[in-house]
Parts: sequence; structure tokens; C-alpha cells
Amino acid sequence: MVLEDYECTLDDGRRFCELFRDVLQTIPADARAAIMAHWQTGGGSPHVWLLNDRKKWKGKGWAASTDLSVYMVSTLIGRLPEEHVRTAIAHELGHILFRAGGERIIALLDRSNR
Repeated sequence: MVLEDYECTLDDGRRFCELFRDVLQTIPADARAAIMAHWQTGGGSPHVWLLNDRKKWKGKGWAASTDLSVYMVSTLIGRLPEEHVRTAIAHELGHILFRAGGERIIALLDRSNR
């Protein structure tokens, strides 16, 4: 994981990194392997952005992900209970897992059938 930018305290940045690592280690091995292989296509991702303002990633929620990046509103890290931060991380890793499995292709096919 590459922490690209963090607009929070160093302690909150470290806390997020620890939680991210822990969540990644708790998902099933096959899913983790698929995510890790997908990230290697981006030269060693994920790139993580802990930002004060979700508008910087054009987001509407508290966290988001793209193929090779994870974003989170940094002010939540020190305020939310750990289990809520873990849930947000796991949720975004789920999106990345689906992308690694070709979700975008399925989504495009679905749109063409409408």
C-alpha cells in the first residue's frame, strides 16, 4: 500500500494503515490473491488517499475506490470506532475484488441490453 497523501494526523494515518492491513489479511485467501494480482497491474498499488474533502476525488460518500486507488474522508479516521473504519475499508476492497474479476465488462454488457 502506498499512502499517497494524508490530510490527518500522523497517528490517524498510521491507524488507517494498520486497519487496512488487518482487513486485507482477514479476507479469504483467494479473494486477497485476486486483489493483490490486480494491484500489480498498476505497478504496486493500491494508492491510498486520506483527504479532508471528498470533492477532491469527485465523491459523494465517505470512502471510494477505483481500480488502483482507495479514498477516504480523513476526518472520520480519528472519530469513528475502529469497526466502522474496518467496514468502510472492507467495502472498498469488495469493489476492487469485483473489478479484478471483470465487473466493468459485465456492467457494460448489462447496459447494452437495456
